[in-house]
Amino acid sequence: PGCYPTSAILALAPLMKAGLIDAADVIVDSKSGVSGAGRTPKLTTHFPECNESLSAYNVGGHRHTPEIDQIL
Repeated sequence: PGCYPTSAILALAPLMKAGLIDAADVIVDSKSGVSGAGRTPKLTTHFPECNESLSAYNVGGHRHTPEIDQIL
C-alpha cells in the first residue's frame, strides 16, 4: 500500500483487532507535502501558492480508502 494507507493501517489495525474501535466511526486525517501531489504542475501545488496552508481534497471518497478497507 501507499503512504496514506500504510500510516492508517499501522495506527488502526491493533485497535480494531483488540475491539477498541468500530471502523464505521473512524476518520483518517492525513497530511502530505506538495511532493505527494505528483509531477503535474498545478497552481494549488505550486510551493509559493500553498506554503504554510492546508487544503482538503477527496473528502469522503479518497482513492486510498479501498486499500485501507481491504486490509482492515
